[in-house]
Amino acid sequence: TAVYQADNGGYVLTTEPGGFGGAVKTMVGIDADGVITGLRVTGHSETPGLGAKSTEPEFYEQFAGKSGSVAVTKDGGEIVPITSSTITSRAVCAGAQEALDWVAANGGAN
Repeated sequence: TAVYQADNGGYVLTTEPGGFGGAVKTMVGIDADGVITGLRVTGHSETPGLGAKSTEPEFYEQFAGKSGSVAVTKDGGEIVPITSSTITSRAVCAGAQEALDWVAANGGAN
């Protein structure tokens, strides 16, 4: 939904993929080489104790260092989904992928 260029040549992007309870707002940092430097879920309406765990470091720290294709393990990727919250986990992956794709298509990740 928004793109900011960082002073170091990277980008910070916000996305709002659809989750179980509605939009899962994410903020994704991507360096000039097209690698995720960090990801945070900044807003959601997911189920407390389930999809809400997307805001915990045990989940979101998995995204740092990822590039190319980002998906949960059930879909052939490397991200371990939150137990009983595959829809939310897939939504966060979709937000990360949307950000990676934007950077690749718009001047980053040459």
